[in-house]
Amino acid sequence: MSLNEMKKRIAETTDVLFDKTKELSQKTAESASKGLKSVSDIAHQAHHDMRLAYYNPVFPEDYTDSQFDLPDMIVIEDEDARKCIDVCEGSIGWLSKEAGVEVLHLYKEFVALSGLNFFPMINCDAVYYSDTFDNKRFIDLSSYYDVIQKDKMTELRNIAYSLGAKECRLESYEEEKMISRKKVRGKAKTKVNALGEFSSSKESSRKNSVLFEQKFEGSNNPVRPELTWYAHDKELLSLIDMRCSDSGSIQEYNIEINSSLSSTMSATRACKLDTALKKLGVVCNFSLESEYETESRRHLLFYIKF
Repeated sequence: MSLNEMKKRIAETTDVLFDKTKELSQKTAESASKGLKSVSDIAHQAHHDMRLAYYNPVFPEDYTDSQFDLPDMIVIEDEDARKCIDVCEGSIGWLSKEAGVEVLHLYKEFVALSGLNFFPMINCDAVYYSDTFDNKRFIDLSSYYDVIQKDKMTELRNIAYSLGAKECRLESYEEEKMISRKKVRGKAKTKVNALGEFSSSKESSRKNSVLFEQKFEGSNNPVRPELTWYAHDKELLSLIDMRCSDSGSIQEYNIEINSSLSSTMSATRACKLDTALKKLGVVCNFSLESEYETESRRHLLFYIKF
């Protein structure tokens, strides 16, 4: 091969290599560009997901989903509360967890479409808790125990009416409140023994009141009443059985109802809700725990005349 031919061959080979290198560089640049775009998308999506997790908005499709677990506590919020937050656009509120209690913060504008009943009325910033026997009914926590007590009174009145009573009366009294202080004989932790004498002081009080008195026409055709709060009260169930099996065998009936058997909520739950309210920044001049304690001391005296 002549020198000129060798030069020509080398030149052709160099051109091919240059073209291939250029093509490969272009592809590498395109791939790198796509990779950077992919990384940018992933970072943006991750940031978006983190904001969703932080604000935890609830959208209409979430609320209407059959798998959505409606919390027992709802706070009514103004829609402007999160108006400028992009991940909350189109939402109906948001979820939070306070002291282990899940809370739905529901925009007032969505209440009419929620399918829920808020009692006694709807107010912004008010806190509501679900009715034990109606998961669509939410009662303002500030009057929760009062409303439930009236529900229980209505149920007792309906029992008397359904059984054909001519007259019924419901009285209430509270167990005596006691305060005691005791000192027992024992050793102090210092070298010198300290002996203490047993002593005690006690204060007590008792409140009595008539909750309602009702008169009916009476009937000898009793029907079994629908029960919720007193569905497991053996005394009342026995009365219903006796009256429905032989309406003429009972003329008068007195029963003492222990409110602890139909507690509005447990002590643990009341305490949890009190803590949740504090976490929400709600100011209360009462506590649900004290309401529970008052209810636990309350006894009902139910008198029925047939």
